[in-house]
Amino acid sequence: MLSLFKSKNVTTTANTDYREFFKSQFFQSEHHHWIVANKFIQANFEEFFDKLPLILIKKFTQGPQLIFLASSGRYSCAINPLQAHVIIVFPELMKLLKSSATNHALAILAHEIGHIAHEHGAKVIDPIEAQVEADLFACKLGYALEIESFLEDQVESLEKRIRLTYVTAYLHSTNN
Repeated sequence: MLSLFKSKNVTTTANTDYREFFKSQFFQSEHHHWIVANKFIQANFEEFFDKLPLILIKKFTQGPQLIFLASSGRYSCAINPLQAHVIIVFPELMKLLKSSATNHALAILAHEIGHIAHEHGAKVIDPIEAQVEADLFACKLGYALEIESFLEDQVESLEKRIRLTYVTAYLHSTNN
């Protein structure tokens, strides 16, 4: 998985066309009418997809479909049904996607994509370890400060402290 970030992100016409093809297919999906219906939400998804590693874009184009479903609940969650990767977007995240705090919303999306990239749905993994891996995936996409801020705002718990420790260590290692 580290190869997603170690490979040089050279943008060629073919890569740009591939990314644009993915975005076109994504926004045309019947599952994503709620995204296209709001220009701010669509712009945030466009920006988010421009940051994803091309290898993931290709995975979502060639493998199971990536679906974001609007729902009620808290923030979001990633689930892996048989034929698609589904991320459920709850009202709190929807509010962030429409606000000026868009980087916080994109950080949450990146965290959920991290679960998919690390194939947590297909593994037996400690839940906190899965959360840490997803946090670090989001950090590597450039959302470390937003993940840190999000975690600091959460209710005090051992999981919060563990996750913050890893995010803080990541921030410290990238600032040296």
